[in-house]
Amino acid sequence: MSTEMKDGLGNEFTLRTKDVSVDQKNGIRQNWHLATKYPIDHTNGGAFYTTAKSNTIAAALTANSPIASFRFSSASLICAIRRLEISAWTLAAGFAAGIASFDAFVARQYTSEDTGGLLSALSANTPKLRTNMQTTQSHLRVSDTGTLTAGTRTLDAHPFETAVAAPAPTATNTLFFNDQKIFNDYDHPLILVSGEGVIIQASVPATGTWAFALTAVWDEVELANFN
Repeated sequence: MSTEMKDGLGNEFTLRTKDVSVDQKNGIRQNWHLATKYPIDHTNGGAFYTTAKSNTIAAALTANSPIASFRFSSASLICAIRRLEISAWTLAAGFAAGIASFDAFVARQYTSEDTGGLLSALSANTPKLRTNMQTTQSHLRVSDTGTLTAGTRTLDAHPFETAVAAPAPTATNTLFFNDQKIFNDYDHPLILVSGEGVIIQASVPATGTWAFALTAVWDEVELANFN
């Protein structure tokens, strides 16, 4: 059996349904449909995917040190964070006994960028997922050998995610995070507007030297295309 329906503009369409009621009097009807995810209309924005890698992080890093920053700066677009993943490993020296944790915070009123470290060269076609997309309006920075110097920003009172390695490896050349998800938009992306971003802070045991890589996946779109 089919059911005639109308959308909000008055266009008619037919929905096929099946009577699954016990008495077969149409008290309960069931229908099946196939939904396909449709790409976002980026218009003056784009879809982006990149990885930033640190150099060797020196031992005895101060607790809650910012090691990665992502800042969005466009006044005409919004930024939809799709995924953030981190990998980390010890190098020439393992950690003392303890726990390694990374906290991810949303940064508001982010008017002045963090400094120091390594600023990713996100220009021209890097890191576009299609050549004819616009250049990204985002900035990604990771630690070189130590903490970043905080810019002008206000972090949320609590992190939106924490990744913990318990215990942290005491051996050298040992992976302790492998594509650890910091954020994944199972239900909804993390939306940033101009002057907002994400800060990742690290707290690790003493003695260890280590490095990490941060992978970011995001869209930049006009607000009208994402309502």
